[in-house]
Formats: sequence, structure tokens, C-alpha cells
Amino acid sequence: MGRKQSIGFRSTRCADDREYIARSVSEWKRRRKEYEQEVTIRCCHDPKQISAVTTDICSSFEPSLLEVLCDLEWEIDKEDLTNELRLGKIDDILATVKNNTVPNVAAEFKVAVRMNLQESDVRERVVQYFRSSRQVIEENGWCKFFIDQEGLKLKCKLLVASLEPQALREEIESILAYQNQTACSDEKVLFKTILEKALEHGRDFQRRKRQRSSTRTGGKLYSSREVSRSKKKKIGQRTVTN
Repeated sequence: MGRKQSIGFRSTRCADDREYIARSVSEWKRRRKEYEQEVTIRCCHDPKQISAVTTDICSSFEPSLLEVLCDLEWEIDKEDLTNELRLGKIDDILATVKNNTVPNVAAEFKVAVRMNLQESDVRERVVQYFRSSRQVIEENGWCKFFIDQEGLKLKCKLLVASLEPQALREEIESILAYQNQTACSDEKVLFKTILEKALEHGRDFQRRKRQRSSTRTGGKLYSSREVSRSKKKKIGQRTVTN
């Protein structure tokens, strides 16, 4: 049913313990989600089977980490923890720690969220781009950064900054600056704008590709005709000479 994922904790405390815990719980949350999805599929989405075989959230924590979190971080008894409360506390840890490293969000986002130019279906390419951005935000505990108006602006700014190819990114930046400022803070509007322009760029690329192919074919045909004419001319000259 998949390996049980546990979060470990160092016994020696140091200045970056909170950052370490954040990385640990972020990785645990990602693996936990994958585990639950696997269980759901294997149990054919049967709620009773899923409940019976799914490892309890508390059991997936190493005891030493859970003890530290309950005693020092959450100040509650382990017996009082419910699964919902634990997940809420995990999100709080991620948001609190990441809040101290906001300047890194832009850099980490740009590295993690990339447009897959190998995907030939332009629409699918854009959909997957936005999908991956949401996955990265959730896995890193950044959701609370993008709730208010300023946060939404930051999210849209990061989405535009990571766009590829460069020509598409520059056109979107121009549109947001001079034509459609709503897309600067509305992800849905931004998605439609990017999709529309990406499709246009895709059509232009295919048109230029056909033109280049046609030019090469025409050149080869012209060259073939010239060779044929030259051969006929030489044959005619030999016939006259004879």
C-alpha cells in the first residue's frame, strides 16, 4: 500500500531548527498526499476501505518530533490532537517559517515553475504551467502569501516572470502594463490572457514553419527544373554537332 512516511527531528537544537522543521513537514505533506492518493486508488475510492487501511497522521510522525512540537511549539497534549488540528498546525509552521524568507519565494518559484516547451499542445502547456504553480505553492506552504490583494499581485507577477518563451513573456508584460491591468492581480484573467497569446504564438510558429518548408521545397523544385533544362540543352547541342 506504499511505504509509511515519517518526519524525523534532530536532537541537537540550533538556530535553524524552525527552517529544518519546515522543510521536514513540507516534504512530509507532499509524501502524505501522494500516499493518500495511492491508497484511494487501490481501495477503488471506497471510504470504508480507505479509512481502514490509511495510516493515521499521528503515527506517521516520529515520536520525538511530535513530542517537541506538542510541548514547545503547540503547547498542547498529544492526546488532544486530531488529524484536522495536526494538519492546521503543519500549515501554520510552514507559513510562519516561510514568512521570514519572503525574498526567497520569487527565486524558488522561478526555479520550480517552468513552462514545458516540449509539450506540443499549447493549451495543455499553459494548463500544466498554472497547475504546477499551484502545486509548488501548496507544497512549500506559501498559500498565505497570496490571499490578499498584494499577495494576488505577487502571484501574478511571479507567473509572468517565469513564462517562456521570452517573446510570449515580453508581450504579456506589455499587455499587463498598458492594456489589461486587471490581469495583474486576477489569476483567472491572467490565465485567459496567457492562453490566448500562447495560442497566437503557436499559430504564428506553425505558419512560419510551413513557409520555410514551402520555400525549401520550391527552391529544390526550381533547382531540379534547371538541371533538367541544362541536360536537355546539352543533349540538343550534341545532336546538332553530330
